[in-house]
Amino acid sequence: MKRLALLLILVLSLGVQTAQATDAAAPVIDQVTAPASANSGDRVTVSWRVSDDVSIGLVSGTVPFTNFSLSKDSRLVKSADGNPNRTSGDNKVGSYSGSILIPAGVSGVYVLEIFAYDGVGNRTQSSVNIDLASTPTPTPTPTPTPTPT
Repeated sequence: MKRLALLLILVLSLGVQTAQATDAAAPVIDQVTAPASANSGDRVTVSWRVSDDVSIGLVSGTVPFTNFSLSKDSRLVKSADGNPNRTSGDNKVGSYSGSILIPAGVSGVYVLEIFAYDGVGNRTQSSVNIDLASTPTPTPTPTPTPTPT
């Protein structure tokens, strides 16, 4: 009985390793949609599609392992606000959408970097530029002083 159990474990583990070893291709990211420009303080929505020959990776068994961030000169400025929502599809081919609040005071050309992993850790990324303008803080209009009558 012990030999049978050990043999079954060995066969199952070899099958799992073989299945993982055949997933050599990273996911593909396409159909990226993001605004070309925005102002600091704006909430920006980014959408994209991820496909993989086996399956996109999952975090905690349920959350798709894909997201995006804002960077400048290869430095992270801010990660997306939470996990993206899958708007259609499944773990093999799915469309995703997420948002990010652009930090105050930033301006210039920044990069939105979208990434995805599959179940064995193959990683891919895609990026789009976004031109950000710093929104100046409006100067309050002074309240006029009433004239005595």
